[in-house]
Amino acid sequence: MPYQHLSNEERDEIAQMRYLGISFSEIGRRLGRSTSTISREVNRNRCRFGSNRYVRWRYLSSRAIQCARQRRSAAKCSVDRVLDDVELLEYVKNGLRQRWSPEQISGRLLLDHPKDSRMRVSHETIYQWLRHDKRNGGQWYLFLRQSKRARRKKYGSSLRRHGMQNQTSIDDRPQAANRRQRIGDWEGDTVEGKGHQGRLLTLVDRKSRYTAALKVKSKYSAEVMGAIKRALQQFPKDCRRTLTLDNGTEFSHFKRIERSLVRKVYFAHPYCSWERGTNENTNGLLRQYFPKQSDLSKISHQLLASVVSQINNRPRKCLNWRTPKEVFFDS
Repeated sequence: MPYQHLSNEERDEIAQMRYLGISFSEIGRRLGRSTSTISREVNRNRCRFGSNRYVRWRYLSSRAIQCARQRRSAAKCSVDRVLDDVELLEYVKNGLRQRWSPEQISGRLLLDHPKDSRMRVSHETIYQWLRHDKRNGGQWYLFLRQSKRARRKKYGSSLRRHGMQNQTSIDDRPQAANRRQRIGDWEGDTVEGKGHQGRLLTLVDRKSRYTAALKVKSKYSAEVMGAIKRALQQFPKDCRRTLTLDNGTEFSHFKRIERSLVRKVYFAHPYCSWERGTNENTNGLLRQYFPKQSDLSKISHQLLASVVSQINNRPRKCLNWRTPKEVFFDS
């Protein structure tokens, strides 16, 4: 059932029940609302009475109704401001063209225009503008990352771990890598196209989220290990500390990487993809450009490089709105 805003009648009932001392949970049960909805409504619309020494707080329905009207009016004004401000609107559109999310656009404004208070807009306002644009026949919403059904790992696969002896568990990975304290701790995986047509190798640095990706012709371990070598050898030695992989057979020749590129290769526990969450999230970003129905064998190396460049130049909230490229090369 879609969410509906509280009505004026409900606000009157809430005020009466709070005056009688009825709890949030009981009010929610009587109105058919969640406890958190009642709690947020009361806390953000309550009034202060009395002196500093004898302060009392009370929820008044009349004030709550007035505040709700003001918030709706302010929201409409903020959308109109984006539509009217040509420079701000162009910044938003340029961010969308680069596949930035509204939150990334909003956060990056603080870095690109630190002293210009006019160049400020919340991500909620951008979403409202996108909905407004869509209702009027616009296409800007198509640049948003589309939510797809989560991939379900295939249990009982005929693939088995051959030649994977002497693995080092992720449990033994250094704390500096676990806590993202340094550059050079990588996570790796492969992305498969529709009908097993084409594959991509993806590598992402845990601290900076800097991404490297290459096309691979097959899932044979020798091919994948060669791609890992080509991807990592472009970086200096202090940017190649550890590599964390899953238990796929394509990584069975991992000792070749330990001998020539990184100090140690670690393996996540079986069926624990969250232990390589940085890499899994990056693969999700790639899927924005290459959906699961894509034939990855047909994409060019130039297109893949362009997409990876966009991802590496996309501001991230976890990096205080800096880009992975800025963090990786400035550290």
